[in-house]
Amino acid sequence: MGVPRTSAEPGSISKRRAQVTRNNADAPPGTAVGSATDPLILTTDEANDIHLVVTLNSVDLLAMADPGEFSAAQLETFGAFGFGSSPGSNILAEWDFLKAITSNSSFSLSTITLLDAVFPLAPASSYWLSAEIRASALGVPEPSSIALIGTGIIGMVGWRLKKRISDVGQAMGVRA
Repeated sequence: MGVPRTSAEPGSISKRRAQVTRNNADAPPGTAVGSATDPLILTTDEANDIHLVVTLNSVDLLAMADPGEFSAAQLETFGAFGFGSSPGSNILAEWDFLKAITSNSSFSLSTITLLDAVFPLAPASSYWLSAEIRASALGVPEPSSIALIGTGIIGMVGWRLKKRISDVGQAMGVRA
């Protein structure tokens, strides 16, 4: 299973990657998730304008699955810009983007602008910017593998119940 990786680039809030791979049918299924929250608080000394541009760049989602298996990949990003010292209050602008794909499909995006706006900033005021990006991937084995695992679990539970009943019977002096 892949490990989420993070890297920061100048001018970007965050960059995430999540990947699940199975080398062969015996490899375990799994889920990988990458998530980042990047709050920013700024205070101005004088009246000014801020040109805020939020873009999503170089997105490649790929969900590959063997016959009879299921896989999914998802990218979600959202955020907001507002005033005050508490992120989440006094929102001036918000953005969000969600894309999900399933088995044997892909999605690519070179660039999308999620927000492009100019905001006047008041002197001696605080402003906040928060953004979150989540990337996730999921691989699920074929149904017969799930059935085999389920049968094993049921067998273990049955064995444990039988042992517990036998132990209670012995404690009461009853022979099984």
